Amino acid sequence: MAELTETKTGTATQGSGRQWPLTSLIALVGFIFVPSVMTITGVSVSGGPDDPAVPPQFDVADSGDSLAYTEPERSALGQLNAWVEDRVPGKELAFEFERTTTRIIDDNYEGAVAENEQVYLGEDGWLFINDAVDAACVSAEVEAEWTAEAELVGELLAAAGKRSILAIAPDRAIMVPELLGEIENDCEVQNAAVVERLGELPHVLNLASAVSGSEHALQLDTHWSPAGAAAGMQMIVNEIQPGLWDNPDIDNEVVDRPGDLDGLVGYENTETVNLLSIAQDVPTELEAVETSLAGRPLVKATTLGAAAPKVLLIHDSFGGYFAKADPTQYQSGAGVHYLRPWFESVDNVRVAGDNAQSIADAAVVESIEEADVVVFLFVQRGLRSRLRSGLLSEPLAQALQAASIEN
Repeated sequence: MAELTETKTGTATQGSGRQWPLTSLIALVGFIFVPSVMTITGVSVSGGPDDPAVPPQFDVADSGDSLAYTEPERSALGQLNAWVEDRVPGKELAFEFERTTTRIIDDNYEGAVAENEQVYLGEDGWLFINDAVDAACVSAEVEAEWTAEAELVGELLAAAGKRSILAIAPDRAIMVPELLGEIENDCEVQNAAVVERLGELPHVLNLASAVSGSEHALQLDTHWSPAGAAAGMQMIVNEIQPGLWDNPDIDNEVVDRPGDLDGLVGYENTETVNLLSIAQDVPTELEAVETSLAGRPLVKATTLGAAAPKVLLIHDSFGGYFAKADPTQYQSGAGVHYLRPWFESVDNVRVAGDNAQSIADAAVVESIEEADVVVFLFVQRGLRSRLRSGLLSEPLAQALQAASIEN
C-alpha cells in the first residue's frame, strides 16, 4: 500500500518515515475480518443523535481566535469502529485503530495536511495551527505597545475601584514543543519570552507556569484540554482569592471528541478526552443575556454559597466556545467551566474576532459595573490583536464611563 510521507516544516515540506506498531497491525486484521463477520451475521451498524457512541456535533464560531468547523456525519468506517468498540472483545485495539491507523489506511491524510494552508502535522499525528507556528517575532516596539495597553487596562479598572487580571494562556506548541517534529517555531518561542516579561506586571498572569505538557493539550484541536483549562483556571482562582482552590473533588468522564484542526483537513477522527468536572454541593445556575453581537451572549452563572467576589470573565475561545445543541451554553471543559463553581457570581462573555467592542455593550457594561474583579483570558497567539493599542482600553473606557453616567 502506498504511503505518503510529506509533512510541513514552516512553509517547506520534507519526508518523514512512519512505522506500523503491533497494535495497528492487529487492528488492521480486525478491520479486514470484522466487516465480513458483520455482513455474514446480519449485524447492522447504527448511529445518530441518540446513539451514545456517536459524539454530538458542535460549532466553533469563526473568529480571530478559533476556527469555523462542524463535525461531519460519522462515516461508515467510524460507525463500524464504534460498533466494534462497544461490542467486540479486544475493543481497545479497535479503538486504537480508529484513532491512529485510519490515517495510514486512508493514505491521503498526510497529503491533505501538507496541502492545507492552515494546518501543520507534527509528531505522532499531532496537528498545529499555522497562525501560531508561523507567527512573526514580536518587535521591541510591539512589546512596548502590548505593555502599555495592559497597564492602561489595569489603571482604568483600578480607578473604578475594581481589580484587573490579564491571564495569558500558552499556545499548544509552547505546551508540547517536543511534538512539533520538523516544524519551525523560533518566533513563537521568542514571543513566549515576551509573555514572560508581561507576566512581571502586577496584574498580568502568565499561565504557562501551570499549563504545560501533552496532558494539557489536545492532539487534533487548537484549544487546551480540560486538564489544561483546569490548571490555568486554578491559577486565576487562587490569584483572585489565594488558597480558594484547595483539592476539590474532581469527577471524570472519558469522551470522544472531534478536533477543529482535523476537521479543517477534511477528516473526522476523534480523540479520547478526559472531561473533568468540579464536584459541587450546590449546582450552578446559568442565564444567558443576549448582546448586540450575534453569538456572543453574556452568560451569568450563580453558585449560592460560593466565595463572595463578583467576577466578570472576558475571553477568547480558550475561555469557552459554543456547543451547537445550545449556543447560549459553552462547551464543557473550557476555561469558564472551571471558574464558575468557586464564586457566587461569575459572568462571562467572549470577544468577537479581532475586536473587543462587545465590552461596551449594554449588558456587559452592567456586568462591569457590578463586578469586583474583571479577568481577561487570551491565548498567546491572539495577543497581536488583543493587546493592540486601544483595542481593550477604548471600549473599556466607554463601558466605565457609561456605568458612571448611569449612576
